[in-house]
Amino acid sequence: MAEMTSPEIQQLLKQGYDRVLIPTAGIEQNGSYGALNKHQKILEYTTPKIAANLKNTLIAPIVNFVPEGDVRKQEGHTAFPGTISMPDPVFQALLLNIVYSLAPHGFKKFYFLGDSGGNQTGQEGAARILRKQGFHAYAVPEYYAGAAQSAYLTKKYGFTQAQIGGHMGIIDTSELLNAAPASVRKEQIGKSNAGVSGDASKASAQLGAELSAIKITDTVKAIRKIEAD
Repeated sequence: MAEMTSPEIQQLLKQGYDRVLIPTAGIEQNGSYGALNKHQKILEYTTPKIAANLKNTLIAPIVNFVPEGDVRKQEGHTAFPGTISMPDPVFQALLLNIVYSLAPHGFKKFYFLGDSGGNQTGQEGAARILRKQGFHAYAVPEYYAGAAQSAYLTKKYGFTQAQIGGHMGIIDTSELLNAAPASVRKEQIGKSNAGVSGDASKASAQLGAELSAIKITDTVKAIRKIEAD
C-alpha cells in the first residue's frame, strides 16, 4: 500500500480488495551478523506471497517499532545498541489506529502478522478489542509459530534443537539469507554468542526458502480457516 497512490488503492477496493495484512517487525539486535531490520526484510519477502495466495489482499506498511523489552531496565534486546522498543500499550494503540484509519474506506478484514515474539501479545490484544467493536480483525500466530519449522529441520536434516537454537539461529539466519543476503555478515558468524543462540553456521538461503514456504503456507491456511468458520 505504501508504494501505491490513493486513487490506485481506491480502484482496488472497487475490485474487491477488502483484506489487509498488517505486518509487524521490529528494530532489534541480531548478534554480530544480522542487521537490525531482520524482521522487516523477512516480511518483505513473505507477505507478498501470502497476499498473492489469498487474492484480493493488500499489505499495510510494515510496523517496525514494537515491544523489545523495558528500555529503563535495559533488558533483553534493549541491552544492545541500536534496539528500539515501544511499550506494549503504545504498540497496541498503533495497531488499533491502523485499522481505524483503513476501515472507513472499505477495508473489511484485517490480519496482524508478527515476525517477532514480542509482538504477539499486543496483536492478540488489539484484535480482541477490534472484534468487540465489530471489526473482522485477527492476530495470526501461525505466522510466527516455529514448531513446524523446527520439526522440518530435525526430520529432513537431522538438526538438534541445540543446533537450531532460537534468536538468529538456523531459522532466523536462513530466512534472512533467503530474503536479504546482504543483511547477514557471514564473516561474523561464530565469532560471538552475545544475543544469539543456535549454530548459524549451518544456515543457508536454500533452507531459508524452504522454511519461509512453511511459514507462508501455514499463514494462508490459518487465514482461510478463520474466514471459513
